[in-house]
Amino acid sequence: MRGNMEPSTSAPQATEIWENEGGFSPMAELPLIGTVNQIEWAERIRCNVFIEFDRVAKALVLTAEKRTGQRQRNAQLALAILLDKRNDVMAKDRAGYFILGWQELEGKVYQMITEDPRYAVIRASRLAPWFSMDPKPEARQDDTE
Repeated sequence: MRGNMEPSTSAPQATEIWENEGGFSPMAELPLIGTVNQIEWAERIRCNVFIEFDRVAKALVLTAEKRTGQRQRNAQLALAILLDKRNDVMAKDRAGYFILGWQELEGKVYQMITEDPRYAVIRASRLAPWFSMDPKPEARQDDTE
């Protein structure tokens, strides 16, 4: 069902949910509250927010498909975080929320993902090979992305 996910979706489920949804489409059935002018302005902003969440999600799905092991799990976890954040944002019905918080989109969705406490797992898995106890350089795995 489109947009009807439980919070904290597991990482493997996130990719499946996104693919079953066929991406994300605007939730036109959720009306905004505000003045006529605020609603008009916020609807334009909200449309751009939909597009940005969709763009980032597509990139994460493609990344997860190309990777294996921990790197794939990291991309799936980032997608699960994104889906939770998307649901939270799109559940807002106040025009002012979009006007005040979403006019500037650049990096906002990425920032929401990286500020989520669950993202610490991804960050830790990226650093782990560099802090291994094995002093041999070849024991380290370059996990740059």
